[in-house]
Amino acid sequence: MSEQIFVERGYVASHESETPIETNRFHADLFWIVREPLRVGHLYDLRLATQELKCEIVSIEEVMDSVDARDEDRSTANNWSGMRSEG
Repeated sequence: MSEQIFVERGYVASHESETPIETNRFHADLFWIVREPLRVGHLYDLRLATQELKCEIVSIEEVMDSVDARDEDRSTANNWSGMRSEG
């Protein structure tokens, strides 16, 4: 950069020709370690950088048991399971 800039907390700096994509949906790889299973359609608190907001799980594409690496039912994700979800 040719000049120094100040970016306030919660904001993102980018080059004018490579701006970030703003969206209300994203795909994520999760490792769920909560006693209650992750469920499609439920609202959860999402903490992302400096933001905290509600998110809804739209789909669970893959669920794997972390103990023996086998596939499980995709409608919920049980304790200690890694999964991919959109929320």
